[in-house]
Amino acid sequence: MKKEQKIGFFLYCRKEQKILLHFRDGKTKDSPYKWDCFGGEIENDETPEEALARELFEELRISVRFGEKKLLYKNEAGNNFYCINFPFDRTGEIILGEGGGLGWISIECVLKMEGLTDEAKEIMSEFKNQK
Repeated sequence: MKKEQKIGFFLYCRKEQKILLHFRDGKTKDSPYKWDCFGGEIENDETPEEALARELFEELRISVRFGEKKLLYKNEAGNNFYCINFPFDRTGEIILGEGGGLGWISIECVLKMEGLTDEAKEIMSEFKNQK
């Protein structure tokens, strides 16, 4: 049986030093009512890049150019996590496609947040270390 792989991502505004995170609603089986990165499973024969493009559109109704995204790291399970540089003046383009909400959160506050999933803490720590 093929192991399910995931992709995860967050938007980052370098100018404002803020990260866009997702507040999960009660309809999800994984970490309901918690703050997390966006993402999902890699489907069928998708590449991680194809899954990222699909999830970006499904969850936020946006697309990004190749240079705006960066593979942040791959965890031990083989899941890919991306940082997407996104200009603050384009945030009007974002329409939440699923979940309970979203929020731009300063880097200083992210790791101190109550209700942040363990996986998001891991990703944010990695981002802070690479920054």
